[in-house]
Amino acid sequence: MTTDETMTADPSPRISRVFTRGRPFKPGNAGRPRGARNKAAILLEAMFEGEAQAIGRKVIDLAKDGNAHAIKIVLDRTCPSRKGRVIDGVALPPMKTLADAVAAMGAIATAVSAGVLTADEARDLSELVEVFRKTHELVDIEARVAALEKSRARRNRPGAAIPSSAPVPTAPVANDPVE
Repeated sequence: MTTDETMTADPSPRISRVFTRGRPFKPGNAGRPRGARNKAAILLEAMFEGEAQAIGRKVIDLAKDGNAHAIKIVLDRTCPSRKGRVIDGVALPPMKTLADAVAAMGAIATAVSAGVLTADEARDLSELVEVFRKTHELVDIEARVAALEKSRARRNRPGAAIPSSAPVPTAPVANDPVE
């Protein structure tokens, strides 16, 4: 049998990943239900069923003996690290204008140089000021667009006089190329 024959003899050729991606199951078969665990997780849970307290006690005893990894495990479980905190010692000015955002960035820079803020905390506060700036900028752009649309609507009304500041159309000069 040649390679050509083996390729054509296969009754179920491989379907391209493009067609099967995201739909690995046949209609009506959604796969594993939500919350269902695999066999290994169920087996491990059964093994540790009555041993959890003994294992926890052993980790605590190892931590007391100075095992650094055990200390980390105990501390991570009993005192997890906070993802955010209130930052004391930094008074940002109330931000109502873009000039206030500049003052807020100055206060953040001053706090970093004084050692009150870490660089990560300063970055987080700077992102807050940047979001304020972008929001203020979008409101300003929205107001400008609304004013331009209103002005255009007034100019395009039938019977509206052309304002004196508007350019007056001129006849094309003989040498000018026509567009």
